[in-house]
Amino acid sequence: MDHELSFEIIDKDGYEMEVEVSASSGQFAGGTTFYTDPKGTQLIDFAHKIDGFPKAINQIVEYKFGRDQAIFKFYCVDGLGHAAVDI
Repeated sequence: MDHELSFEIIDKDGYEMEVEVSASSGQFAGGTTFYTDPKGTQLIDFAHKIDGFPKAINQIVEYKFGRDQAIFKFYCVDGLGHAAVDI
């Protein structure tokens, strides 16, 4: 069963960057598109926030891109540290 979370830059100009995100649990899959700053500073900040997740079983990381265009919530589903993400 493949689990995947991927980001792809679709379009970029001087005003904004269009990003497509795809997620799959092996049984379910989905995706969405959102816009962020053209330099990708939000993407870099997001990567720093989820780096090494989870650091503790009760850790929750939430991140909003743009004007709430895409909201990510990372959390553990059990005491073993199995992670999930709501998009």
